[in-house]
Amino acid sequence: MRITALSVVTCRVVLSEVLELARGTRTARGVLTLKPFLAWASDPKLEERKRMGKLVLLYMLITAVLLGLAKRRLWATVPH
Repeated sequence: MRITALSVVTCRVVLSEVLELARGTRTARGVLTLKPFLAWASDPKLEERKRMGKLVLLYMLITAVLLGLAKRRLWATVPH
């Protein structure tokens, strides 16, 4: 995992929000901004995996259609 300046700044912001929540100086608004960050931090490549999964399914569908058409054409000349 690469540590970038953005991740360090983001962690500092989140840490300060967590500390404010612990002290009770922050309301539910802080929780609403913290929740998406924690979801992203737990799996930062989730969106990339979802996109790749859709591309793989599309590739498999196209391949299955092409193979089905090739099978029909190949076996069309064979008498039953």
